[in-house]
Amino acid sequence: TKENLQRLCRGIEQYIDKEHTIVYVGFAGHFSSGKSSTINSILSLGNTKNERKTGLNPTDTAISLITDSVNSQSLMLMSRETAIVPIRSIFIDSELLQTLVISDTPGSGDPQVINGMIQDFLPICDHILYFISASNPVDEADLPVLRQLSSKLPFIPITFIVTRTDEFRIDKRRDLSTDNIDKAKQDQFLGQLISRIKSLTKTDSITPQDFLFIDNEYQ
Repeated sequence: TKENLQRLCRGIEQYIDKEHTIVYVGFAGHFSSGKSSTINSILSLGNTKNERKTGLNPTDTAISLITDSVNSQSLMLMSRETAIVPIRSIFIDSELLQTLVISDTPGSGDPQVINGMIQDFLPICDHILYFISASNPVDEADLPVLRQLSSKLPFIPITFIVTRTDEFRIDKRRDLSTDNIDKAKQDQFLGQLISRIKSLTKTDSITPQDFLFIDNEYQ
């Protein structure tokens, strides 16, 4: 009970300290689901000093707050190193990030890390993007996070981002394009994915409109 109260106090303090003119978007999903690759894509970080490493080992336990340096003062009170889930700030000059903080969360399966992330930090987010790879759809590693998001943070909008859309190419020898994607296979995949997430989270509110398909390799 004491630990839960301490978590609640920390969450309330973070929400109070949060700059409410800045939008916080949480990137969640287990390791190798495409979070870092997507950040590299949308911020054009490839082959730069700020490029996010991909395929990190799931023992990585830090939350990275990525934003423009103009928001450095706003994030001073958010960063910490002493918690189970450290929070670190990364500043990248970007017009997009001047009113946005991308919160890149760890893909660890450690229950303590998951609890710390969901109870201590994600409640301050305005939106959560949950990443799922089309080459490795929802598995056991996703269950703890999805269940806790559904039960503890139902008030935060969630969009599911399906990466590796190249898995649905009709002709594997050609690049991914609008005329080289098997829509029937993609729709079947989406139907099965929705059914699985509903059964795991015990919710009926998920619809196809909650999903976006992207591919970072083909942009």
